Amino acid sequence: MTNRRGGTSNAPVTLHIAVRGVSLTTIHRATFRKQLKNGISLKDVHLNAELKKAGVSKADLQKLDTNKDGVIKGRELNAAFEFVDGFDKNGSGHSYLNSGAAGALYGAFRGAGKSSPSIDVDAMKKRRTNEKRGNLRKSLRETIDRYNESAKGLIQSMNR
Repeated sequence: MTNRRGGTSNAPVTLHIAVRGVSLTTIHRATFRKQLKNGISLKDVHLNAELKKAGVSKADLQKLDTNKDGVIKGRELNAAFEFVDGFDKNGSGHSYLNSGAAGALYGAFRGAGKSSPSIDVDAMKKRRTNEKRGNLRKSLRETIDRYNESAKGLIQSMNR
């Protein structure tokens, strides 16, 4: 493709096509892999309903999960892209239009996409609270032990 400066570029281009007021986006393999880099969970509760809309069975997707871990990720994403691209009729094996069955399937995949590992704020707060509570108990126990030792020493000195 020739760019504005007259040079050429092999970078994927997102193409927007307007058809009767609807904007269709071309999804390239690189975009597909980037959007789904954390994988597609086959255990997602909403996946079955979305697959039905696309006319695809979960068994078809399970074939793409070659290591049978319940997540389509890594190299399996290439097979998933080709699977989606098979529903598209744009004539390219490197992209597909985000419409029809291909678009519905891509939407199902994005909905079942595993989110990036994130920090559970509530769990972190709970852990910090428990650590503080444990430290407070330890400090209190040490204070009580010092008090008992002092009291014991005072009582022993009075008995002499």
